[in-house]
This record gives sequence, structure tokens and C-alpha cells, in this order.
Amino acid sequence: MAVIVMSLGYLWAGMAIMDGCIYRINDKKYS
Repeated sequence: MAVIVMSLGYLWAGMAIMDGCIYRINDKKYS
């Protein structure tokens, strides 16, 4: 059970980091 929660946490963190990178790239592109 703990392993599932940890893996979900890592997945969520990875998605958040990717979202941040994409947002930054788009911001540079359009501004």
C-alpha cells in the first residue's frame, strides 16, 4: 500500500515538473 502511494506521489511530482517546464517554454515562446 505504501509503495502505491509513493509511486503515485512520484508520478504526480513528475507531471507537475513537466507542466512547469512546458509552461515556461510556452511563456518564452509567446512573449
